[in-house]
Amino acid sequence: MGDMINSLNLSILQFHVILTLLTILLHLIVAMAIARDIAALSKRQILPQLLPGVAWVLAGVLTGIWGLLVYWLMHHSSFSR
Repeated sequence: MGDMINSLNLSILQFHVILTLLTILLHLIVAMAIARDIAALSKRQILPQLLPGVAWVLAGVLTGIWGLLVYWLMHHSSFSR
């Protein structure tokens, strides 16, 4: 019984490690997408709204998809007009 519990604990730990790594990867991809979009906006002489560009990238790293959603709403949705 103890071996089965240890095996289950190891499987759960491995799942959490994989989930954490995927979350970190997703947050980095979101931050890179925001950085790329800010660079494209600056080429068109459009300044970032509410925060400087570096702060938007940091928000993307920290919040992931939610930060990307707020960034998109501020810069690309019909709310921004």
